[in-house]
Amino acid sequence: MQKDELPGRVVSEVLKDPKGRSFILGGRPDIVIKFDDSSYGIIDFKTTQLSEDKAENYKYQLESYAQIFTHPGSIKKGPTPKLEPISQIGVLQFFPSEIFSHKRDSCQLNFKMSYVKLERNVEDFYKRVELVIDILSLDIPPDFTEDCKDCSFAKKQIVIS
Repeated sequence: MQKDELPGRVVSEVLKDPKGRSFILGGRPDIVIKFDDSSYGIIDFKTTQLSEDKAENYKYQLESYAQIFTHPGSIKKGPTPKLEPISQIGVLQFFPSEIFSHKRDSCQLNFKMSYVKLERNVEDFYKRVELVIDILSLDIPPDFTEDCKDCSFAKKQIVIS
């Protein structure tokens, strides 16, 4: 879809987690594709080492976008369009493989690319939202544990920052 067909930021209407708690999703999708069969695809771009496993880390982000377009809301700049069905979500990974020209303020690169199609799982997504709201509702955050994938991911982000 063209830039003028989508607002830069998209938001959902008020949604409910499995426990009935309200939340709203928002974000800026990289690209939305309208297929010949009138269904839509949402693709996210990542500059990273190519890996199907890494692409899995973004399944909730992409399902969030799918939920936003399926249950659109509105912000001051205007409404999010309703787009359905969302038939595909995926991650297009880029990794620089060669710098073949560079100057003080620019460079030209070759990239390796990989597309990983992700499976939609709405039920799993809402369970994930429920868990996040449960954690955010705690008076004291839970301790980091070694066997928790989310804790390991968060710990890496803290070290990088």
